Amino acid sequence: MYRIDKILFGIALITTGISCYSQTLDFPYEVGTWHGFRQTAINYTFDDGTSNQFAKAIPMFNEFDFDLTLFTVTSWSPNWTTLQSAASEGHEVVSHTVSHANFGDINTD
Repeated sequence: MYRIDKILFGIALITTGISCYSQTLDFPYEVGTWHGFRQTAINYTFDDGTSNQFAKAIPMFNEFDFDLTLFTVTSWSPNWTTLQSAASEGHEVVSHTVSHANFGDINTD
């Protein structure tokens, strides 16, 4: 079953990448290219820095040699050691915001 999940995950990633294309211009201009001068790119992003992103998403993306972007809320005491490790593995770590409202506490009245 695990192998089928890996195959389906790979197919989903490839399928989404087929619909994205970079632009080209005539010399002497060059549009910023993707890593390795590939023609397409897919960007997988994760917001807020929740624990399951560290425990599940990073190892899964590492297994398939895909990079991801972690948008972290810096005031939530993020796990900096894990973020530094993710960055050293090629993942992008950026600030989502300094603080973030808890949407469960917002009164709509």
